[in-house]
Amino acid sequence: MVSTPYVNHVPTMTGGVGYQDLARFYKVTPPDTELITVSRTVLMLAQEIDYFLPGIKPTGKPLEIALVGVVAFRGDKLTFE
Repeated sequence: MVSTPYVNHVPTMTGGVGYQDLARFYKVTPPDTELITVSRTVLMLAQEIDYFLPGIKPTGKPLEIALVGVVAFRGDKLTFE
């Protein structure tokens, strides 16, 4: 890992900052854990959300948004997730 790696799982606010936090975080991850690449965010567009959807007027209809997980490495070392 790099000197200041971090993991931030936004939906659950889990992860950590620094080697010790991440070593502890990954150590307690159950061995049968698997990641499945599926993500969906659904909301009713009832008001303008300038920081998220600038210029999009409210429709009151469901809105589905695909999310992306970004992981970065420096060489073979984890930088952030």
